[in-house]
Amino acid sequence: QHYVMGVLDGLMLAKDPRLCVRTEIQINEVVTLVRGQLNTRPDVHRYNAASVVRETLATEFPCT
Repeated sequence: QHYVMGVLDGLMLAKDPRLCVRTEIQINEVVTLVRGQLNTRPDVHRYNAASVVRETLATEFPCT
């Protein structure tokens, strides 16, 4: 949970253009989403942990 929060904080500080995460999101929700991606997408297992968090957020909260 703390690791995911740290990655999310870093992405928000860097203003990643792929991500439009709502400000009221709860960290437990993000952790659940990351776990879901790991369970349903074996292709992300080859990524490092921070990239899995970023890919999950980009998939779940894309900027459109």
